[in-house]
Amino acid sequence: MHSFIGDLRREHGEIITLMKILSAEVHRIAGDEVPNYRVMHDILFYMTRYPDLFHHPKEELLFDRLLERTDEPRELIAQLRDEHVEIAAKGTRLLELLRSVLSEQVVSQREIYATLNDYVRGQRFHISNEETDVFRLAEDHLTEADWEELNLRIETDFGEFSRELSARYARMHQDICAEATG
Repeated sequence: MHSFIGDLRREHGEIITLMKILSAEVHRIAGDEVPNYRVMHDILFYMTRYPDLFHHPKEELLFDRLLERTDEPRELIAQLRDEHVEIAAKGTRLLELLRSVLSEQVVSQREIYATLNDYVRGQRFHISNEETDVFRLAEDHLTEADWEELNLRIETDFGEFSRELSARYARMHQDICAEATG
């Protein structure tokens, strides 16, 4: 049934781990310390690739199927879809800022701090809404056949290329976490 939703939850856990690392860097900036710009860049590179290009489209499939079964989350799902667009735009902006820093251009620490802080808070809020509201409703309203169809759709839409990319991004996630803690 829920390998589909289990994968989404696992991916959320991976995102939350990265948000904790970014949050620590935000605290460094707030404390007038030099943050690890390379780690922040790598996180934003990851976030603008894997979640924005693979995770969110899977959630969109779940949203569509859930709305076929119940109108209950219609407004929340509209909000979450808007947040997917906002998160992607903010992530791209942050990645540009961090690329500028790494190429030794002058960038306002205040802008990096404010943008990072907003991004981390937004990600956490977004994931919380999905986990506590939408996923619960999906588990309550979707049938085994729905879950099987969603899993098949992922296989059809993403297939072998997706598995290879997922493995590559899993390694990247591990490398980022190791670099941040090492």
